[in-house]
Amino acid sequence: MSLRHLWSQVPCAAAALAVLACTPNVPLRPVQAQAEAPQARVRLTEIDGNILKFHVFNLTNQPLVILRDEIYLVTPRGPRRREAGGISNLYNVVPGGAHDVNVKFDFSGLAAGDALEVRFDRALMLTGRPVPIAPLTFIYE
Repeated sequence: MSLRHLWSQVPCAAAALAVLACTPNVPLRPVQAQAEAPQARVRLTEIDGNILKFHVFNLTNQPLVILRDEIYLVTPRGPRRREAGGISNLYNVVPGGAHDVNVKFDFSGLAAGDALEVRFDRALMLTGRPVPIAPLTFIYE
């Protein structure tokens, strides 16, 4: 491997480190990483910095609507809306289908040991009505 080749890799390595440095490390421990109702299932698939990634399953024979702006993080200091971003704030899930849903939250000001909930109970709509579903729970470490 030539010295010129090594030097050409430095900008790539620097860019990769910059991206990693910009991604906040959020110390979350899932307690209840899945919730299910007769109409839908929500499963946490990944915590990527301050972005929580979920997989939402439609367990019915009717279309399910996901309203991303109605997914809330509930903290001891009150509820928090998701931060702006992403492709869409509304997803339609076909009967028996599933959809990935990513939400970004502000975790600043939380203390170790804080119990957190991510609530989908106003975010999942079936025939114009919210689907009652239990929250997913976490501990902020």
